[in-house]
Order: sequence, then structure tokens, then C-alpha cells
Amino acid sequence: MLKRLFLKLLLIASPVLALLLLYVWKDPFKVLYHYDAYFNAKDSTTTISYNADMVATRTFKQNNPKYHYNAYILGGSRSGHYRAAEWIKHLRPGASPYHFNANSENLYGIYNKLRYLDQCGADIQHVLIVVDPNLLAGTTNRKEYLTIKTPEISGQNMLAYQLTFVKAFFDREFLPAYIDYQLTGLVKPYMARYGVMHRTYIYYDARYNETIQKSLNDSLFYAHDRYYQKIKHKFFTRPARQQTAQPSIQAEQLRMLTEMRNILQKHHAEWKIIVSPLYDQLKISADDMAKLCTLFGQENVFDFSGINEITANKYNYYENSHYLPEVATRLMDSVYHANGSMAR
Repeated sequence: MLKRLFLKLLLIASPVLALLLLYVWKDPFKVLYHYDAYFNAKDSTTTISYNADMVATRTFKQNNPKYHYNAYILGGSRSGHYRAAEWIKHLRPGASPYHFNANSENLYGIYNKLRYLDQCGADIQHVLIVVDPNLLAGTTNRKEYLTIKTPEISGQNMLAYQLTFVKAFFDREFLPAYIDYQLTGLVKPYMARYGVMHRTYIYYDARYNETIQKSLNDSLFYAHDRYYQKIKHKFFTRPARQQTAQPSIQAEQLRMLTEMRNILQKHHAEWKIIVSPLYDQLKISADDMAKLCTLFGQENVFDFSGINEITANKYNYYENSHYLPEVATRLMDSVYHANGSMAR
């Protein structure tokens, strides 16, 4: 009787076990095993989006003994467009930069990354922090597989962290698409439409953890007008008058920012904070700016948000969220050479 029951349960569970074995074998999110690099150095084809926080943390742990990092760019995906080769021009000789960013980053992530660097004995000489009102508001660990923080950063239990990715694997949209891709080798339109898989080409530099969007940049270079015509629906109409964001910095944010400042002072670091020029033209609140300036020094905080020459021009953006690397370079030149003359 028990043997028969066991066999029935095994038959019922066998598809799930087979899928779990597929997950362990393929490691689709690259969270189970060690990888020397998460992307090929040049012209890498990506199909599945990896957790950028995981990539940044593990790449740092692996490469820091070799490159001895001492300069860090902290922020969300927008901060990834601040090119290391451009930033290093503004730093002291001997600077070794690293992108320690993550997609959909929030203050919790930046705060805990800075704490992690301090606690693991990293050299902290230069820090560039790229923020916006929405980023400053977030003070908790996000639970989605693309945004959850690694246990090194969050202190979360490793098993709970790994279960997040197992759950994502069994998602009703991801799993059928992934099996289809494994069987055919094709990234089909429906996969991109669901947002579970897409094919794009990037250039990746593991030393800096820097990703260059080769597909997008080629489209802009070779078919500029056609590119913007195709995505014109993304550039929504903004209010004619300046709109201001609600204050983001409350008690918990202030505590985190204060500790960040203390860590930077402990290491005698040089730091700059840039408030991004977002397409929505929403101005950071005066209250938030005052708190940032009080904590980090008015000479180190630069506000490019709101209605200005950058945000007025849609051609400064890939879409309605990310500005071009050329814009990031202009901002760095302004911040480091002209004392933020572009900032309003």
C-alpha cells in the first residue's frame, strides 16, 4: 500500500523534479555557480536579464584582489552610463573605478553597498552617487528576482534568496518561454512582449562591470530618425509648468544618508552626488536638496532635475527613462570642472 502510494506521488512529482533538474543544470539566472564573467567581453548576445546587483557584487569580490578598486559609481541603471574612462579623467592618479550599481536601485541598495565596502575593508577614495527622488524614497530590499539584493549586501538568508529565483523560473510566462528557447534556440516576439526574454547585443567590460548598449547605440548611429520614430509613443507630453516631487527623505532615509556620509568621511573619500535629469522633468523637492546639501556639502551635490536644456531635448534619451552616455559625460564635466554650472 505504501509502496503504491509512493509510486503515485513520484509520478505526480516527476515533471516538477525534471524541471528542477533542468534549473540546476542550466542555471538560467546564473546564481548557483561561479562564473569568471557573466557576459562575453565583446558583442555579447543576451537573452535573459540577470540580477545586476548579483553581477556587480560577485564580480567585485572576484576582481577586487586583482584591480584594487578605490572609486565607485553607485546608483541605478542610469548610473551605468557614466563611463569609467570619462570619470577617471576627473580623479586623482591611481584611481581604479568600478560600477557598483543595480537595476531599479534604491537608497537601501546604495546604503548597504557602501556599508559592505566599508565592512570588507575595501579602499574607498572616490564615490559618485547618481540619484533621483524615486531612488531616494526606497528603504527596503525588493523581492523580485531582478531587483533583490545579494545576501552579502542585504544580510538575507541564502536559501530564501535562492528560492526567489526558483520561483521566477516556475513563473507561468517565463517557464514556457524558456523551454521553447531551449528547444528551438530562438527568441520569439512573444517572449519579448511578455518581458521574459529578449535578444540584444552589448559590450561588457568585466574590469569596470560596465555595459555598453551596442544594439541601441548602433540604432542611434545608423538609423537615428527611424529609431526615434519607432519609439515616439514613449515620449509623453510633459506639463508646461515646473512640477516638483514630494519630499523623499524622511527619518529612515536620513539615517541611511547620515551613515553613508560617516563612512565616506571615515575613509577621507572625495564624493559627488548627481540628481539625474529625467525626461519627466520632475524637480527634486527643495527639502530633499537642503538635506542632501547639509549632509554631503553644497559643493558636492548637483541638481540637474526639472525643466532645463537637457530634459527639454528628447534626443538626449534612449527612451523616457535613460539618458545617453554623452549626457552623463557632460554632467561629469560640469560637476568636476565647472563646479556644476549646468545644474539648476
